[in-house]
Amino acid sequence: MAQSKQDFTRVHSVLTRACAELGLEVTEAKKASISRLIAGTMGGKARFFHNPDHVIHVGSHGDSISVIAALFHDLVYLQVDEGMGKDVSALVDSAIEQNAGSLRVREVLAEDAQLACDLFDVHPGTQISKMQGLNEFLSAMAASQVLYPVAGASTVAQVLCCIELTIPFRGRDKNGRSAAEQLYDRLAKVDRKLHLNLGDQGCRQAIRRAVRLANQDVSSFAASTGADFLAHTWELVPETNPLLRAPTAASVEAFAKALLQMEGFFSNLAPKSVFQQFDGEPSNHDLEVLAQNAARNIEEGRYYFRLKVTALAILEAAGESLGKNLGLPVLLGELSNLAVGKQKVAKFLPQKGKVAQVEGGLARRVLKLLENPHTEEIGPTLKSSPMAAFLLLELGFEQMLKLWEPAGEYLRGKISSYQLLQYFPQPTYKRVMLAIQAAMKAPARTKKIKKAS
Repeated sequence: MAQSKQDFTRVHSVLTRACAELGLEVTEAKKASISRLIAGTMGGKARFFHNPDHVIHVGSHGDSISVIAALFHDLVYLQVDEGMGKDVSALVDSAIEQNAGSLRVREVLAEDAQLACDLFDVHPGTQISKMQGLNEFLSAMAASQVLYPVAGASTVAQVLCCIELTIPFRGRDKNGRSAAEQLYDRLAKVDRKLHLNLGDQGCRQAIRRAVRLANQDVSSFAASTGADFLAHTWELVPETNPLLRAPTAASVEAFAKALLQMEGFFSNLAPKSVFQQFDGEPSNHDLEVLAQNAARNIEEGRYYFRLKVTALAILEAAGESLGKNLGLPVLLGELSNLAVGKQKVAKFLPQKGKVAQVEGGLARRVLKLLENPHTEEIGPTLKSSPMAAFLLLELGFEQMLKLWEPAGEYLRGKISSYQLLQYFPQPTYKRVMLAIQAAMKAPARTKKIKKAS
């Protein structure tokens, strides 16, 4: 189980403090075991975003129950970890049957596992491989197994409520009830069933706490600038695309797929589904501000990825027309953990084009992101996009958007490079070709491959 001493120490520190504040009698050996589980599982090399830093940050603004919930809420991430690690699997084995990639809740459950099922509305015997919130459910199941013996049903129920509400981007049910309202109903039922003695006010307090934690989990959507928002979002690209984590395996195809996935995510995400509210938490005014910021960041993110896709497609098609495999680093220089064997094409582009064509607040904000995504280019992959910025300045926002659909079609293999380039203005095409040819003739410069962290 991979872990760093620093991750273990930080997790252990916040866990110890939370247990003390709750008055839980947890042995040092038990706290060390829990800390190793969390730091080891979340410290994997594929965890660019959902790592110990993230869970500690999410819990940093709440009470002790929030802290413990935050530590566990991203413990399981099947898509990134390519399954459950052996330590987590061993924890949930008594409740979850794993067979050839499928997951099923066992028919007979102990009290701790049944509590997780009741709060997540999952029934014994259910196949759960494709359920929404599967990672959160399995994380909650593991948390319940670990915490139930030392914290008891009432505290664990409140922890699990926090984890349940971190299932993101859910709309209302057929009766118009939000995810938080539905969870309140389930918690109230569990309160009566297990005699937790929370009462109505205790249940409401638990759901308000869960809403605060869930909103903190997605707080980057309300970032004051698109650059801060994308700095966090961009870390998800290598996390959810294994080929981009391997310098020798990364390819234009893998990068294009990642960009298209991110664009599709932003295009299908309703800003009002990002943040949650229950019983006045947050206030209507604060919720509206959060939603407005999310709407702006989502819109900027959508067009940011569309223009990156367009630039990638144009360069790949131009290289194909020359009969050359230029390679991803030469094309865009987007991935900082890749060796660059040739000069980047962007270095040989002419000076910026017609700034006047980029009119309107949205276009200028997107241009700024492409030119300089952050004052300090943070994250494993967040880099400026000089080719996309050049094309935006050359062609203007509207013309770039007209190229977006055929660019996506080309990268998906549905049209040829010749067909794509028919949409591309010839004067700009000539400038791009001259830059490609200059880059190909330039002396090779190679930088050392840095291990992704």
